[in-house]
Amino acid sequence: MGILSSLIWVILHLTCVGIDVAILLLLCRMVSMWCSIRWLDQINDAARGPVDSMNMAIGRLRHRVSQKQLSCKAELLIGLLVLLLGRLVLCNVARLLWQTHWPGK
Repeated sequence: MGILSSLIWVILHLTCVGIDVAILLLLCRMVSMWCSIRWLDQINDAARGPVDSMNMAIGRLRHRVSQKQLSCKAELLIGLLVLLLGRLVLCNVARLLWQTHWPGK
């Protein structure tokens, strides 16, 4: 396997780790909207900026497709689904890259 494909494989996996962190922050934000947990409020305050900016970007893309106005909880759920789908795709691409260049492992 060449160095470029190894670098691409590492970048794909690091991107999956970043998506996992974003999913964790999004889940903390969703749980704190439904119920109040004292220790989760600090994580919610820290996650507010990144999660809200991610949801605004996803909301702009969704608004091009559908003009329906959604609640904040529904937009968070759509953001979670987009992140899960993106992680699934990236992990499968990394797995295919691994199998292509290291078929016996």
